[in-house]
Amino acid sequence: RAGRSATLNVSRAERLRALLAICFLTSSALAAAALAPYWLPVAILVGAAAANWKLVALFRRRRGWTFAVGGILFHQLYYIYGSAAFAWCWVERCWLTLQAVASRAISAR
Repeated sequence: RAGRSATLNVSRAERLRALLAICFLTSSALAAAALAPYWLPVAILVGAAAANWKLVALFRRRRGWTFAVGGILFHQLYYIYGSAAFAWCWVERCWLTLQAVASRAISAR
């Protein structure tokens, strides 16, 4: 399918935020298994909050700091879900392309 890009149709800033969410999830799992320091996911979450500062500020103004922290944690799930959905579609597209190429190669014999 010519002309289609293999990139998520979002800005670089949004891609960075998605990467931070994935790093937060990974570092949280590693810290829970005592394979990474406990402060690493906290530091990454602070970075994610800084990257989403306007959203955090809105949450804080409307409902306070507790809601803002919960909101940014929940927002990380949004980025993880979106990244996982994109990755799944990308892998599926690659798999189907490989199947089509293999099918054409076999039928060309």
